[in-house]
Amino acid sequence: MRDLTELTIAFNTKSECIWVKTYEEADFITDLRQLVIDKYSNYTLRIWSNTEGLLQVNTNSSWNGNKIYMPEDSKAKEFPSLFDAHIVPACQTDDGSSTIWVLRDFHQVITNPKAMRYIRDLKEYQNKKKGYNPILILSPTVTLPDDIARLFKVIDYSLPTHEDIVGYIKLINDKVKKGHEHNSAYIPLTDEEIEEYARSCAGITHIELNNILKESVTKHFTISKDAISARKIEAVRKTGSLSYKEPKITLANIGGHEVLKEWLNRQIKIINNKDIAKKFGRKPPKGYMAVGIPGAGKSAIAEAFAGEMKVPLLVFDMSKIMNRMVGESEKGIAKALETAANCSPCVLLLDEVEKALGGYASSATTDSGVTDRIVGALCSWMQDNED
Repeated sequence: MRDLTELTIAFNTKSECIWVKTYEEADFITDLRQLVIDKYSNYTLRIWSNTEGLLQVNTNSSWNGNKIYMPEDSKAKEFPSLFDAHIVPACQTDDGSSTIWVLRDFHQVITNPKAMRYIRDLKEYQNKKKGYNPILILSPTVTLPDDIARLFKVIDYSLPTHEDIVGYIKLINDKVKKGHEHNSAYIPLTDEEIEEYARSCAGITHIELNNILKESVTKHFTISKDAISARKIEAVRKTGSLSYKEPKITLANIGGHEVLKEWLNRQIKIINNKDIAKKFGRKPPKGYMAVGIPGAGKSAIAEAFAGEMKVPLLVFDMSKIMNRMVGESEKGIAKALETAANCSPCVLLLDEVEKALGGYASSATTDSGVTDRIVGALCSWMQDNED
């Protein structure tokens, strides 16, 4: 069970609307059910999707996790009937009963005026009843309309931690060890390799991790680092604005630029010895800006730095995220930066950054403040991500 401290605080403070950002619905629902069993046993847990309708989860502690109880009168698949027949009556009943309403797929209809009206009527204007009926919306992205954004508390259901990943790799590796006893083609990992591969898996969901490891063992009779890299490359390409590159050079392959290379080598020492550097008041660098004519070696040095660090290079083409529609450029950069953070440790090259920070931005979009917000997003990301 992952850390649900934020959600527990939200329940304890009676937050009415909660938006849970996650790609892992099934894992979240399993953990939520356990939380209800452990701390909120008097609550009912109901889950809705536009395909299955309204389901009631059996919170009996003996439940094996494979079955969900569905009352005969709770099959509402369209959101108006969901609210009219179930959520509204439950919220207006003053008998002290409490139900947690988990809405899947609802982010797809949240901009519907009637959907927003339901939420505002129930959670902003209704008289407070004795019971507590929070609405939880599960979605991989946060797409809250301004009309109701302030009603929601946003919570991230975190990706598997390093310890979670190590534990799962060890579980699969134990099976490889058993296979090796009967077939020498199976090659188990060493403890050092497990730690190294776990770091490479940072930012991967539990489902992706499961698929990668099992597919790798099936194909290669071992856990392959190439399989992990391939999945990360796939995730990077899906953004449309990032490209993934395994460096082929190091700083030794770069001619000239002696001052910059000397500075980069000092930063590598600081990054690789953070604890020692911290004692001397030195913090890891957040980045640098290279200015020069085409062909001066700016991109090559970024690749060489990544090669020196033995990490992948992500190239962010700023021109691909510019969009005429207000807010779309920010969504593009947020998606790309989130992917980059999930691929850490890595070197991120912001290529042709002048297209977002110069005059091009103001002429290519109808939103005059897009440049300031992009700069703010970049600065915030660099502040939060040291790897």
